[in-house]
Amino acid sequence: MTTHISLNPECIPAFQDLQPRGSYKYILYTLSPAKPEIDILKKVKWATYADFLSDLPDDKCLYGVYSFDSEVEAEDKPWNKSLFVHWTPEKAGKEQTAKYGDAKINLYKELMGLGAHVEGVDKEGISEGKVRDMVMRYEK
Repeated sequence: MTTHISLNPECIPAFQDLQPRGSYKYILYTLSPAKPEIDILKKVKWATYADFLSDLPDDKCLYGVYSFDSEVEAEDKPWNKSLFVHWTPEKAGKEQTAKYGDAKINLYKELMGLGAHVEGVDKEGISEGKVRDMVMRYEK
């Protein structure tokens, strides 16, 4: 079962370099097809939330972390929150969705400092406006 999924040693340092105001704007994580491990699929330095959404495939599950920082201000203070996205599009199929659901906790519990968590099956459900409101609620 996927509860024995480990993390590639690069996963946590990359996340730490994403926040606060780190080198990356977002990171996409995937389950390795070759071994029971969560790997980094992509690290992006400069991007918008629309770019992040466009990198989420319509037929493959992924995990993503997006850093909201300079685009969100709270009471005129510098602000940074990271959003964890568990992406499970309907076209991915039940088996893949179940594997990613089972393995999610192995990654999520290691990513210290997340501001919000959302599960998405379509891009409209995790639109920028919806997740921005959610991330802002976590600040209060």
